[in-house]
Amino acid sequence: MATYAHRHAESFQNYRTASSLDNYPAYAAIYPNGYSPVMTMDENDWEVTAGLRGEIDNWHWDFFCDGVDGSQRHRDVPR
Repeated sequence: MATYAHRHAESFQNYRTASSLDNYPAYAAIYPNGYSPVMTMDENDWEVTAGLRGEIDNWHWDFFCDGVDGSQRHRDVPR
């Protein structure tokens, strides 16, 4: 059995006024009127499960393996 999911999310953060950028002249030069940052997230998530079951000389055996991975990328984007 296997599953896969992709998710994209965006979350608006508090508005940054022009006066709050006084300590960051590079941002103040690019955004003289302030900006509203947006945090974005992209996530890829998958899982694989496989197994075998059998019997040898009246001995019952069961074997399974699980594989899980998830990757996330976060970033702040000024808007």
